[in-house]
Amino acid sequence: MLRDSGMTEDIFTYITTMTRGQPESASCRAAHAVLLEGMSQAEAAQRFAISRVAVAKSVRRYREAAAEGLRVFAQLLGENRVLSGVAVKSLILGMNETNGKNKVLS
Repeated sequence: MLRDSGMTEDIFTYITTMTRGQPESASCRAAHAVLLEGMSQAEAAQRFAISRVAVAKSVRRYREAAAEGLRVFAQLLGENRVLSGVAVKSLILGMNETNGKNKVLS
């Protein structure tokens, strides 16, 4: 499901994998809660017992990685514009259908 942040579960998981993130870490779980569940950063900090600064940094890293991914996809397509989250999800699904794997750019 595409959230208001433009992040999907597939994109979040891919970024976690590519950045060698630890899915069980408090900062990763907090970023997931903010970006995919709509939780505020303050609520996530309290829920996962980490500082607001740690949550903000984690969320920023995911957003920056997603933006970089969009930039790369746009370059691969020869476009000079930012793609929407829906367009990226379509590209990911298309790649999965093409290569028959559950990984993007495998």
